[in-house]
Amino acid sequence: MKLFRFDQQVGRKIDRFDSAHATISRIMQTPGPVHIGCIHVEAAGVVGYHPAVVPQLFLVVSGEGWVRGEIAGVERTQS
Repeated sequence: MKLFRFDQQVGRKIDRFDSAHATISRIMQTPGPVHIGCIHVEAAGVVGYHPAVVPQLFLVVSGEGWVRGEIAGVERTQS
């Protein structure tokens, strides 16, 4: 078994698309169009609306906030 970190301290700051107070830690990248990462969003943080380059799965594991999709509009979400 290989242990690795994906906590906020080893992540990369997200600042594109007017994002603020968010970091991403890469977990895995495959040869195909699959990228697995963990995004940490601080209180009052935001990941700006942007076109997804691959299909995305968004899992909230702690806290609450708002998400926006192309079709459904804005929806509240929480862990």
